[in-house]
Amino acid sequence: MRAPCPGNSTRKVLGHPLVVSIASCDSGYHGSVIYDGAAFAHQLHQSGIPFVVASQFPLSFAGSVVMVRELYQKLMCGVDPRMALHALRAKLYARHDPGVHDWAALIAYAALPDDLSSQLVELCYLRARQAIGASMSYVDAGIDAISGGNLNQTDKENDLSDLMTHVDLATRRLPNAPDFLSEAMGLRGTVDKRKAEPTSALVK
Repeated sequence: MRAPCPGNSTRKVLGHPLVVSIASCDSGYHGSVIYDGAAFAHQLHQSGIPFVVASQFPLSFAGSVVMVRELYQKLMCGVDPRMALHALRAKLYARHDPGVHDWAALIAYAALPDDLSSQLVELCYLRARQAIGASMSYVDAGIDAISGGNLNQTDKENDLSDLMTHVDLATRRLPNAPDFLSEAMGLRGTVDKRKAEPTSALVK
């Protein structure tokens, strides 16, 4: 009887993710650079997960943290997975940790759709819209705190400026692609209007 493939079993547990990263740290090191993470990643990819990132030998603890933070931050913003992986390699290489080769350990198995570019633009727009909504909620909460505090007008305006920075950063993420140009322009207009409301309230 054939033993079940670990990749298939893990896929059943994970469900239907689009991306999986396997960050193997020093805790998986057994005195040899031979590690079966690559084979497991291949099995996950064969089981139907489009993009699997793993390492050919154990990552350092610090490297695994950088891997997850940098990779998912870019993927969640709609960056091309190939560009995200390249940027991650560069980030790890720039660390110049003695005796650590995390940048060289990274491997990826990918089966990207033909319409990847259009999917990424749509994801970029949706994520930017969500970020704008979250940042405006953050601003609203901050306005209540500023209004209720014993601050002079200058301090209030400075605190408000700091809050608006989050909104501006989220707004800059809106794509300029033709398919979302009108939606992005409308959202920018809505953001400008909402930004003016708390400003005028504090000035009064």
